[in-house]
Amino acid sequence: IKINRDCDSELSKLAAKFGEERKALVANHVNEINSLEAKLAQLQETNSKLRQDNDRYFQTIKSMTNVVAFDQEQFDKLMQEEMKATERDKGSGTMLSLDMSKLNDKM
Repeated sequence: IKINRDCDSELSKLAAKFGEERKALVANHVNEINSLEAKLAQLQETNSKLRQDNDRYFQTIKSMTNVVAFDQEQFDKLMQEEMKATERDKGSGTMLSLDMSKLNDKM
């Protein structure tokens, strides 16, 4: 009977120890999960800000490209007008050189 009591006592001690260790492990895992969730939320916020920055930069580049394209179109159009005027003047016997200041004024 004494052996049974000793075994019961030892089993109770082991069960209590196991229960404490289990609680500690669960608490560690919960803390780790909470920490990872906080890091994930922070990374998602950073990602959102970076996407907004990227969209803003893309729009800036797109608008700058549109301005450059528009300026190029205007320049090409003015060059064609000047070339036509030069061709007309050639036909009349006078040779006009392209006046870049005149072209810049039109742009």
